Amino acid sequence: DGENCVYSEAFVDFSNPLTSSVTLSDIGDGAHIFAGSLFVGENYATLAAAEAAGIERGGDGPILTIRPGVTVALQNSEDFIAIMRGSRIEAQGTQDAPITFTSEDDLRGLVTPEQVQTWGGMIINGFGFTNSCAYAAGFNIDDYSAADLELEPAADCSILQEGAEGARENHYGGTVPNDNSGTLSYVVVKHAGFEVLEGNELNGITFGAVGSGTTLENLQVYANKDDGVEFFGGSADLTNYVGLYVQDDSIDLDQGYHGTITNALVIQGDGSLDNPFASGQHCVESDGSGGSRKATNIANGYTTKATITNLTCILSAKGPGFSGQGSPSAGINAEEGHRIQLENAIVTTAYASDATVDSDGLAIPVANIDFTNYCFQLEDSEDLEQAGNELLSLTNSIFACHDGSANKALDSDITLTGTGAFAGDTGKEFLQKQGNVVVFAAEGLSDNGTTPPNGDGSLAGGLTILDGFYSLAIADMSANADTDLTDDLTGTFIGGVNASDDWTADWTYGLHDGNRGQALWFE
Repeated sequence: DGENCVYSEAFVDFSNPLTSSVTLSDIGDGAHIFAGSLFVGENYATLAAAEAAGIERGGDGPILTIRPGVTVALQNSEDFIAIMRGSRIEAQGTQDAPITFTSEDDLRGLVTPEQVQTWGGMIINGFGFTNSCAYAAGFNIDDYSAADLELEPAADCSILQEGAEGARENHYGGTVPNDNSGTLSYVVVKHAGFEVLEGNELNGITFGAVGSGTTLENLQVYANKDDGVEFFGGSADLTNYVGLYVQDDSIDLDQGYHGTITNALVIQGDGSLDNPFASGQHCVESDGSGGSRKATNIANGYTTKATITNLTCILSAKGPGFSGQGSPSAGINAEEGHRIQLENAIVTTAYASDATVDSDGLAIPVANIDFTNYCFQLEDSEDLEQAGNELLSLTNSIFACHDGSANKALDSDITLTGTGAFAGDTGKEFLQKQGNVVVFAAEGLSDNGTTPPNGDGSLAGGLTILDGFYSLAIADMSANADTDLTDDLTGTFIGGVNASDDWTADWTYGLHDGNRGQALWFE
């Protein structure tokens, strides 16, 4: 139209997917605007149907290529982008020219800084592993270069993707652990997360069984209704991720995901009564295996086993019910037998006052108040046993929260079971014995937000760990009146990002002056 390229439903929509490769080029200040959903490739409801069409791995179908600096916008809140199994997306931006996915309303200045649900979000599907499928025993989930991933006799692996219904249905899963669904690099997803049905919402980016051949680096999800990124199985690694103002879980790991997430910065909204729709649930929600296959997957070693290294998690300390989420704000949550591996992390609520009321302004029960905004939680009996048996690893990190660790009912601390070295330990003891610095309310961390993590060490708790969202050097950190944490932590820095090597600079939205709609709530 002289400024933008506008594509009607007759060009592409969920019922009219792209069947040929397409490149979206840089058109200057304009955007590529889609009136319908942007579906790339045909959806096949079974592996047999896909194979019959010659679609067996990424690259067999059409490829969507997006050049650096391009903005892609959707017109309608219920529309979304979906890359089908066998297709690929090659969205390779640069630090100086990132690729942005957003809504037309955002382009027109009609969206407030933390508004969500202005369009659907992104779905990328692959032929990789998901433990929702019935695989034969014997596959080495620790070695995704192995070629012996087989289904049980007569079994299919085509899982219906969440957040899509009716004609918008799409499927993921298969037997190609090293599948390649393309590249996302220097990509920002803004103001997404449409609620398709009550409790069924689209994430910022959903990865369905995306294989280890996929490249994911320098991604941001900004202001999203549901999760920031969610991995349903697969083994794609993610390097340099920012989740800002995500209303549910900023990182959600499910169905046997077995990759590595390196350098992640999560900042939840403030979660106050004045701003109840700008908070989050968990920084990391990690599910091992749900449903009827849980026992089989645990026995086969097919549960989620993600490695997360260098994470900064800044919680909002909200009460239950904010942003439509029943749980309060929290840090790391593992359930359903997930064998999480976490190292070099900072998890803290110390910028915010402790939550005392829910989203209706009603007081949180006294029995729950000390366990509301926790740093660490194990929900299920399998998790308590695995932690007690030394199968979960959380090391070289700082956990500084008003409410430290909590059970599923949020009315007491956890107690580990099993027969290993940590059996019988509380959550705090478990974290301390693995070489972490633990600062909970009992150590003097203020209940009212007066012990900021960028303090000078003179306040109660003596907490000095962050400068804004930047990690301080370990040599400059202090906690619990200990002004030299080099004896407690290894390396030079922990956390997601430090000022001397700021990988968030120039391309992210909402963090830095000159490219955001408001200051961060704790600045």
